[in-house]
Amino acid sequence: MTNVTFFRDSNGNFYIICDVAALGDCAVLAVLGNPNFKAPLCTVQELRRAVVSFAQGGAAEECSKVYAVLKGLQADAFDVYLQQVLQPRFWVGTEFFVWLTMMYGVEIIVHYFSSHKEVSQESTLGLLKTCLPDSV
Repeated sequence: MTNVTFFRDSNGNFYIICDVAALGDCAVLAVLGNPNFKAPLCTVQELRRAVVSFAQGGAAEECSKVYAVLKGLQADAFDVYLQQVLQPRFWVGTEFFVWLTMMYGVEIIVHYFSSHKEVSQESTLGLLKTCLPDSV
């Protein structure tokens, strides 16, 4: 196994992931498996469809703005990204989790090592406050 990644869920369980695509679904599964996430969904694909519907619906302008801020890209790339999100095992990215926060009110905090090997964290709520300071 040359390309092995370790994933730890909200309950502290560790998983060995052998390809990056599978890790994409693990990130979404971590949300679904968290006891604080209360939504009428049971699969990764259902959550992906719900978030895409939200991003294309009444919140499309705000979701597009979040995407543009995070990716530095124009709106046409936003539509392409939404189509990719629906593909199984696609690595959804930060914007997906920010939209999830917008949709369900669940803050997602990511812990990682900085380029200086210091433990850092970011939260979807913090990104929302930066991207959409006037939004509720």
